[in-house]
Amino acid sequence: MQLSEPDFTKEPTEYKNGAFFTSNHCLPIFSGAISLNCCCFSLSEYRDNLFEEYSIYFPSELDRAVLKRRAEFFAGRYCAKKSLLLLDGTVSDIHISPQRYPIWPTHVVGSISHSGNQAIAVTALKTSARGIGVDIQYEVDLKTCKTIKNQILFGNECEIIFKGNDSVIQTLFTIAFSVKESFFKAAFAEVGWYFDFSAVTITNIDQRNGIIDMHINETLSKNLVAGTVIQAEYKHTDDKKIITLVRLY
Repeated sequence: MQLSEPDFTKEPTEYKNGAFFTSNHCLPIFSGAISLNCCCFSLSEYRDNLFEEYSIYFPSELDRAVLKRRAEFFAGRYCAKKSLLLLDGTVSDIHISPQRYPIWPTHVVGSISHSGNQAIAVTALKTSARGIGVDIQYEVDLKTCKTIKNQILFGNECEIIFKGNDSVIQTLFTIAFSVKESFFKAAFAEVGWYFDFSAVTITNIDQRNGIIDMHINETLSKNLVAGTVIQAEYKHTDDKKIITLVRLY
């Protein structure tokens, strides 16, 4: 079925109580030639006909999905379509690959994430980056940090993360977890297979400038070889979330 161009004329001031979207806006928080779009939504206001109303592709994989998953998928694809439109005027459905990752237009790289009632998507032209990944996370509580640290952190990363007071530890751990998710998203299309968090090591987190230094531990592709240094970025949101961004050039 040919879908019409989605209606992206609404501005946040038009969203009212009882609507699925509670806000939608571009986020000029990272520099460079990217298009970053974010929305907040109300799960209780989700309904399946929103896909048709906003001309968003509804994949068969969602037929048996729970309501929360459908709402997150819809919000993420909405942000993705708006991000593409604002990037270069592209109107395109973002289908799902056999590996369950978004399929972007051939001239674009992109990434989608969601956390709680918020979804975010970023796109860039392939002339600007060969891969891009974004992730948004609520700060992880201290108990969870300690419980899952051996699944997330490797080598000397614990020494980098588990320092300072509890609040600092929570922030640094969330950054570490999030940036590894972002790196995976940025690299997956190039790598083509699932790899573990141990494939990349964080060597420094610059909290003043929001910069994360990492290096690759194992060769993942011809461009992502062991020893390659990657620099990522992060920002705090007003509602205690962390957004990380990885760009592969």
